[in-house]
Amino acid sequence: MRSLVALVAGDPETSVKYADACLAGGRWCSSLLTQPQCVAQLGFAAVLQGRRPQSADLLGQALRMSEERGDTWHRCYLLWALAVDHGEAGEPETALRFLRRALRHIREIDECMGEAALGETLAWVLSSQGDARLAAMVLGAVDGAWHPSGAPRLFGFASLTAHRERCIRNAHEALGRAEYARAYREGLGVGLRQAVETAFEQQQPQQPLPGNNTRNTQDAQGAQDTQDTQDSQDIRYARDTRPMEDAS
Repeated sequence: MRSLVALVAGDPETSVKYADACLAGGRWCSSLLTQPQCVAQLGFAAVLQGRRPQSADLLGQALRMSEERGDTWHRCYLLWALAVDHGEAGEPETALRFLRRALRHIREIDECMGEAALGETLAWVLSSQGDARLAAMVLGAVDGAWHPSGAPRLFGFASLTAHRERCIRNAHEALGRAEYARAYREGLGVGLRQAVETAFEQQQPQQPLPGNNTRNTQDAQGAQDTQDTQDSQDIRYARDTRPMEDAS
């Protein structure tokens, strides 16, 4: 728990110290998430420190543990962390792929605040690749989800809050305040799920996400069944195709 608190506060060095100490102890209940969570925290700390490809390797290890346990909740957040990792590495297409997988899983368990957090990261990735209007629309929808909940935005993660601020700044600069406000209000109006669907549809044609009643749910389920086996494969592919300088 102390490792997670340090991670939220933006102190990866302290987080690593506590996670390593916990893993070194080697004693935990198999029914709890202690071991995969420690590995995940080491992976996210590596993301914050810019240590790639170690970050993807650690997060991939935690993801495999989560898949073996059948833990959908933990898998959602690991895929989110991988999206952040690839977004930081300047690989928006890979980040979007992991976000889409995370959204599929998070809707299975109806984790509304998790969906809002993924929306925040989606907006940041969109703005980083020049889709300022889509980013502003998603931000509006995300705010419509956070405000009624009373939950701390992005669960208090300092580094992810910085992504949001960067996203807003980029969108304002690209659109101007009036156009930004129009796109933001559009997102508020349509809601988070529809805003996210629209953002992905305008990226490239893909299978619909579960939960959209206007789509063919049988096709969506078929896509989910085949995609679930690819989460770990995507990590290996993304790692193997990164530029060589990332390994230094």
